[in-house]
Amino acid sequence: MEDKNLLVDDILMFQVIHRVCGPFERYTVAEVLAMLQDSETVADITVVPESEMHAHDTDCDSNQSDDEATGDPNRLPSTLLKVDNMKITADPFFKVRSLFKHLNDINNTIPIAEHVAVDEMMIEYFGRHGCKQFIRGKPIRFGYKIWSLASSSGFVHQMEPYVGSHTHLVETGLGQGPSVVLGLAEKAEVPPGVKFYYDNLFTTLSLVDEMTLRGYDSCGTMRQTQLYNVPYVAPQTFKKTPRGDAEYLVEAEKLIVRWNDNSMVTVVSNMEREFTETEAKRWNKQKRTMDKVRQPKCIQDYNAHMGGVDLHDQFVSCYRVNIRSTKWWWPCFSWALNSAMVNSWCYYRSWKSGQKDLLSFQRLVAQTLLLRHGTKPSRQGRKSSMAVEITDATRFDSANHWPCNTGSRYK
Repeated sequence: MEDKNLLVDDILMFQVIHRVCGPFERYTVAEVLAMLQDSETVADITVVPESEMHAHDTDCDSNQSDDEATGDPNRLPSTLLKVDNMKITADPFFKVRSLFKHLNDINNTIPIAEHVAVDEMMIEYFGRHGCKQFIRGKPIRFGYKIWSLASSSGFVHQMEPYVGSHTHLVETGLGQGPSVVLGLAEKAEVPPGVKFYYDNLFTTLSLVDEMTLRGYDSCGTMRQTQLYNVPYVAPQTFKKTPRGDAEYLVEAEKLIVRWNDNSMVTVVSNMEREFTETEAKRWNKQKRTMDKVRQPKCIQDYNAHMGGVDLHDQFVSCYRVNIRSTKWWWPCFSWALNSAMVNSWCYYRSWKSGQKDLLSFQRLVAQTLLLRHGTKPSRQGRKSSMAVEITDATRFDSANHWPCNTGSRYK
């Protein structure tokens, strides 16, 4: 009898149990497989894995390897990233370093927004790697940490993976938080006059002084431990004051404000030299209505412009690449594709006032790439150097596609 390779799925297993074992007995999968090997009636059945991703035969008709020949999308990661493993450096992210550099080079061609925020993003990863981080309270708790500089609309201008002492950011001597802010500003070549916003992970009084010297406006929340000699009321006493109360101090071109909301909030800013207040609406549990409370102007500006990095994270999480791999670098690669798509969409909305949502924009990009790939020109006559007809999305993007002088002539 000829050998046969059959996939033992639920239907086949049900039939085997009833034919070999009897209809009234129940067996485990391991017992059924053992009976299959011992039984003479089904000795020609060979058990193979459930998915072809675990059982690829060598392609005998070509010199291609299994990874190059397969069309299974689950094996796609093994064919994408080509890095010479004989040139390993001390950088733990050497495999994807060129990828992040390429993204930053493209993002740096876009003018910096007036309001930018510095925060951290997480790339989900549950495997083993020396750079994997755990951050309590984040939507993604396990993974790689990415320092990011983003506009209020969610466009990321600069990103840098955190790899400990090998992080490619300048060391300022002011601590990790200030070094991240100043390092991202230097790498993105942020011009003076841009307004920075960051949370209490980065904010120190020395950072605000350094931002003032470099011509940047900045505003950030502060931890109580960073207020060394500020003559404020004790925190336990201040928390008992009515909601909306504030106290402030103006010192050395810095405005330090403490405000009582649901909890005590402390903000330091060099954007304002005088304390001003606005109104904000807060929910009153006792009256079950919205009440108006006083709110410092610097805190209102902080709330309006701080969420750019989190907004980018939210957009990336909407339509992730669902191809999975055991490679440690694959989450970084797939996240980079999603981040580039979100950045393109944010730029499309801000520059062209685009009305397409993210899903429609991704479909348009995918259709355009498919049309431009591997299609021969349909028109007759002289052979064109272009692969395909130019799509409408490219023709009408108002990007000024002028010819470039390459220094050579064509006949």
